Amino acid sequence: MGNQSSSSSSKLRHFRESWRRHKNGSDGQKNGGPLVSTADKVRPPPQISHKYFDADEVAQLKECWSHMEGHLHDILSDSFLELFAEKPDIKDKFFEFRNYTIEDLRKHQPEAEANGLNALQRHVPRVSRAITKVVKLMDRPANAAEYLHVLGKIHHQMGITVSRAKHPDQPRIQSVHTEYPRSDHKS
Repeated sequence: MGNQSSSSSSKLRHFRESWRRHKNGSDGQKNGGPLVSTADKVRPPPQISHKYFDADEVAQLKECWSHMEGHLHDILSDSFLELFAEKPDIKDKFFEFRNYTIEDLRKHQPEAEANGLNALQRHVPRVSRAITKVVKLMDRPANAAEYLHVLGKIHHQMGITVSRAKHPDQPRIQSVHTEYPRSDHKS
């Protein structure tokens, strides 16, 4: 497990460095030669038609965010477990998850108990930070799109493509609403 944890840390450092260079407009030169990241070598993900949120939608998202943020860990954990149950091949793309059943991911794994976290519980906060960053960038959609593009490249490199991703559908959105109702919501 040590190599997998080290590999994950390395990938995270690589992602952060790629993002920092991208944001700082670095020319990619180091020691006189080009510095090419693995993410830059990967074929870009397919282009998705998108529409930026209008001002009202941004306001609604930010209003909902203050409520959801407190429940995000549970929502993400449930969403990952549901995704892995529906599409086990995606679970297999995560080095930290591939050797565990969904039930194992629901509970603490013996070798991870020293840290108090299992593989899924270590990944969920990373996803939470990414979502939080995107929500904070909602007023600057081009910046959010750039960040998501870099994050998408990393996932694409691991074989997780847009066509394999789970898009939130109305029943899932409704179940989140039911499981984590707003305190001021009238049912």
